[in-house]
Amino acid sequence: AWPRLRAPRWQPVYALAVAPATVLAYLILNEWPFDSYAIAWDRAEVWRLIANLLVLAVPFTLAGALIAAALTDPASPAGLVYGINMIGSALGAMASPLLLVWLAYRMLTLNPAFGLLSLAILPVMALVTMWFSNRARVAFRKTRKEMGNVNTELEESISGVRVVKAFARQGYESYRFDQENWEKFKLGKKLLSIHSLFWPVSDIVCGGQMLAAFFIGALMALNGEITVGTYMAFSTLVVLIIWPMRGLGRLIVQTSTGMVSYSRVSEILKQVREPLTDGEYQAD
Repeated sequence: AWPRLRAPRWQPVYALAVAPATVLAYLILNEWPFDSYAIAWDRAEVWRLIANLLVLAVPFTLAGALIAAALTDPASPAGLVYGINMIGSALGAMASPLLLVWLAYRMLTLNPAFGLLSLAILPVMALVTMWFSNRARVAFRKTRKEMGNVNTELEESISGVRVVKAFARQGYESYRFDQENWEKFKLGKKLLSIHSLFWPVSDIVCGGQMLAAFFIGALMALNGEITVGTYMAFSTLVVLIIWPMRGLGRLIVQTSTGMVSYSRVSEILKQVREPLTDGEYQAD
């Protein structure tokens, strides 16, 4: 049934259904909220969680079906679909810094002193992000290099399989491949460890800043330095500013790994091209 549903003729149906399904899912989730903390003592929250996931599955499934139908349509160029996808990714990447600037502006206009205190996390988060970025870039470069070694070893073994069999060197070639593959596994594990540590460390740093801002803001409200309304507004802004900071940090780390791949492609493009017009004999 899925190949038929993925047919290009279903594109208009999916396109028309995605928007209302998204709005309807948003309205349902707001009318039936889920409390993640109460799930420990209220079994009804488990069923609310399952219901929320089922409601969210509808727009995501329709969006995925629309993309699959667009990619399988021979009439529509795949480059256009991927180009639109890249434009959406670029706009999403620009959203984090723009939202961060807007939230910082709102904090500083409400109360400059409390705003600077709430934004003290920015240089700390920048240092953490740069440290992870440098470590991830080095690890990713080593992993890609070792992956090239594994592919080279495998290519040589396959192309020279007759020679290997003739001299009974199967065990030696298998040992060499296992060594290269194990080295790649260790480097890949190190790279995954660096990426897996970024979120916990950023959560600890951002959570500590949030608690400090709540505590100092409460003291300032008790001493009459700021109003209760200002404190509540800052509490909301402090929570909101955490996500763009984490998103910007993740973007920087991923960009650093992407630059490694770009540098490898640039090395190939910078090579001097062999002149095709020189020589005694020219191609027809």
